[in-house]
Amino acid sequence: MTAGNILVVWQSTAALTGDALADAVAVLSDDERARRERIRFADAARDYAAAHALLRRVLSRGRATSPRDWRFARTQTGKPFLVDDAATATSFSLSHTRGLVACAVAPAAVAVGVDVEPCDREIDVERLAARFFAESEIAALRALAGVSGAIASSICGR
Repeated sequence: MTAGNILVVWQSTAALTGDALADAVAVLSDDERARRERIRFADAARDYAAAHALLRRVLSRGRATSPRDWRFARTQTGKPFLVDDAATATSFSLSHTRGLVACAVAPAAVAVGVDVEPCDREIDVERLAARFFAESEIAALRALAGVSGAIASSICGR
């Protein structure tokens, strides 16, 4: 993976079949499966499993490591990172919400982040961006407004 490569992948989870969910759970680590079991709501447990399986599968693209073999640890602030990742040097971000999961994967030198929100919630993107983004990021967001709107429409079925 070179510095210019950032891969963002999303998956709708609302229509996952029992077999697809079982396949997702099968690639999780023992710790991830235990955490999933502690999740009280079925939709949240489904989305947790789907998100973590998606990340594991994306990390394995073009690599000899199988999805089940990735090992993660957490920083003191709770951010997950890959254990023994010197050979692949990968940065990643993972997000899930009811019915939708996403992950972003990039070279370690690239700070990458991804977030997903429920489709049934209206968000004032400009106001949110003004609060958290740098001016250059706000300008880039405005330039992508038509593209991001089209993506949201296709994901949410609008």
